[in-house]
Amino acid sequence: MKIKVSSEELTQGQLSASHLEQAINVIREEGYVILRDIVSHSHLDFLNQKMTQDSHTIVSSDSDRWDARRSIGHL
Repeated sequence: MKIKVSSEELTQGQLSASHLEQAINVIREEGYVILRDIVSHSHLDFLNQKMTQDSHTIVSSDSDRWDARRSIGHL
């Protein structure tokens, strides 16, 4: 289930009572819930850029520490 978090909820830093109840019920039934638009796109863009840089560093490293990088789908 996806819950669209309102701008008021974002400002207050908490879910409304109805959204919280929905989230708890779905987590109990499905094991997860998706809170839409909870993280800003600028933060996600920054995270993507950093993770891409880190991935290139790991893949190109000669260190034995990163041997798992050769596993298909690891990164």
